[in-house]
Amino acid sequence: MIFIRWIVSITISFIAGSAVAETTAYQGATLIDGTLGGVVENATVLVEDDKFVSVGADVVVPENAAVVDVSGKWIVPGLIDSHVHFMTSGRMYTRPAFFDLTDKVPYEEEIAFIKAHIPDTLRANMCSGVTGVVSMGGPSLEYNTRALAEEIDAAPTVFIGHGVIAPMPQFIAERMIPPWDGELTLKPGMSEEAGIAHVREAVSKGADLIKTALDSRGSVMVRSMLWYADWQEFQQAVVAEAKRNGLQVTTHAHELEYARGAVEAGAATLQHVVADQPVDQPFVDLLLENDVVVVPTLAIRKRTFIELFTKELELLPIERLCSVPGVVDSWNEPVPAADAQSTRYRVQGEIAAANVKTLYDARVPLAVATDSGMIGIPAGSGMHLELVVQPERDLVVADGQTIKMGSARVRFIVTPGHTPGTLSSIITVKHNGRDRKIGMWGGQALPVNPGELAQMHESLHKFWNQARAEGVEGLISTHAWVVGNFELRERSRGVGENPLLIGQDGVDRIMHVYDECIAAQFARMRTVR
Repeated sequence: MIFIRWIVSITISFIAGSAVAETTAYQGATLIDGTLGGVVENATVLVEDDKFVSVGADVVVPENAAVVDVSGKWIVPGLIDSHVHFMTSGRMYTRPAFFDLTDKVPYEEEIAFIKAHIPDTLRANMCSGVTGVVSMGGPSLEYNTRALAEEIDAAPTVFIGHGVIAPMPQFIAERMIPPWDGELTLKPGMSEEAGIAHVREAVSKGADLIKTALDSRGSVMVRSMLWYADWQEFQQAVVAEAKRNGLQVTTHAHELEYARGAVEAGAATLQHVVADQPVDQPFVDLLLENDVVVVPTLAIRKRTFIELFTKELELLPIERLCSVPGVVDSWNEPVPAADAQSTRYRVQGEIAAANVKTLYDARVPLAVATDSGMIGIPAGSGMHLELVVQPERDLVVADGQTIKMGSARVRFIVTPGHTPGTLSSIITVKHNGRDRKIGMWGGQALPVNPGELAQMHESLHKFWNQARAEGVEGLISTHAWVVGNFELRERSRGVGENPLLIGQDGVDRIMHVYDECIAAQFARMRTVR
């Protein structure tokens, strides 16, 4: 992994919410735009008000734009950590329910440390290239930190997941996570009414989403309490109340039974990944059918429950560079003997990793996140650790293979010519409740070798025939200017129609132009000879 140290400050400030009064062009940086299109040298990033309007090497800069020279720097997309907690520091002393080191650092002292270092925690995210975070529940500190982040430049955008709302009695909630500065961090309840009340509290505080937890932690007593509270009815009531208020629900679930039930009850996302057993195909299908995003948080199992016990820490350079002072050094502290809970998290790590790979191969949407603040997971730089442990290999597709990504379907068509491995695709998406098909002809540049050009011509007609057979109504391209996507966008502004839907006749016209270009290239080759 390469860490790009210089991240232009304008990227940070825009995502943090500051506005630009006029058009500004940032010129001269090396750009990675996140589209796998490679590195762009001497790039220009054009910003209008608080939006990026154009990036690349050939951006036309308006005469009235302010120009900022950013030569020698890198511009990259900001990372988004989809699961953080500001109530924890990442130090060895931050979760007494896991590692009880209160004899060395009392919990009250740890809380004071966390409060004093909230500005450092925000800066640690920015230092690591994390420009957006989602707080996944805790005390009022989480809301206070969001307010602080809105006031300072060196801070990511903070979104709040209110919770954690859990169907359990208060005494179990306090046992799982001790009160934080006098506040309950788990929001317990044994009835649907209690769950609804928690949602209404979230709405009053301006939460961005709702977080619930369905987790027995391997305890027969907790499992019994979940059953007694009728966790499925509880979850359904929370989801329904959240929906009435325009909010989605995300659910913490490590066990297949609870993860399945959470999705059936309407959870939009799952925090963590099933780890008690391999996921089955009906569960994978359930995730795909409901467009559920899974947030795995794999690094915890490796760092917190293996490396901190062995003290064989595989530290990344960025962890020392960007972490809050005192966090990394605390990891040298001896860990208490592994209890049943720590052992379970460690042993289930392989199951969790295998399940992530299964979901990844099935094209279930995954969101990278860290659970930062957990013991051993530093704010910001923990994202780089998480990225290291994610699956590395993507899918190898065959000609005609269809994969599903959420509600969209993509059929791949092997179309060699531009390169031997060129792929084209027909994508089925929902638009205004209807299935619509968009084609992408891969590899537009014409070969100079006659054999390759002939192969490209054959591939073009293969794709064209398939597009006609399936009723493709629009085209996109890896080079949007080739099929006129930019012009279509400009022409459609204010019309309210999707500019990509040009109809089957429009698709035919564009493919006919491709065909004529190939014929012209053949003629040019004969003339040169």
